[in-house]
Amino acid sequence: MGNTNTENLGLRREPQLRINSQREISELQSETKQNVDSVMTVQDAIEQNVDSVMTVQDAIEQNERNEEIDILSRIRGTIERLYDNITKGKSMANSIDYMFFMAYYNKIKQNDNDLRKLESEIGKDFFLDFRKAYLREKIFNNLRSDFPEEKKYLFIKDYIDEFKDIKADLSYIFEKCKTEEEKKLLLSFFER
Repeated sequence: MGNTNTENLGLRREPQLRINSQREISELQSETKQNVDSVMTVQDAIEQNVDSVMTVQDAIEQNERNEEIDILSRIRGTIERLYDNITKGKSMANSIDYMFFMAYYNKIKQNDNDLRKLESEIGKDFFLDFRKAYLREKIFNNLRSDFPEEKKYLFIKDYIDEFKDIKADLSYIFEKCKTEEEKKLLLSFFER
């Protein structure tokens, strides 16, 4: 009978082992499923991020296409504001509109059709008109600063050189002088 007890004990242990093994297997399967789900969630997140990046890229490309179409209307609005500022006597020297104008103009001049269309609407010399006004403002802002004469010249020199390069009429600058001293100083700068 001793053998039977041992055998019975063995039989009893075997189902218990099976139950424990089943639990462990279930737990392992559950952990594995959770790990797979986590990996799938991470993979889904990565795919969504890739989709988002592609969507952002698409938005950038669309925005660039819209800008090309809209650049003429943007520069028109900027030109209107600049003309308005000039007629009101406002300085263009540090104007955000002038910076936008230059950026738009540099983009438009790459496309001959857009440039011709703008020139036919506004006038062929619109760029030079604004450039002369800008240079004049920069010259006078520096001329009327508190810097010593030589430092003023260093700041103004490049503007004067560009003014000469575009062959602008000097009377356009000198008419803005408030005093004879300003005229003499400016004339000395132009003669250097």
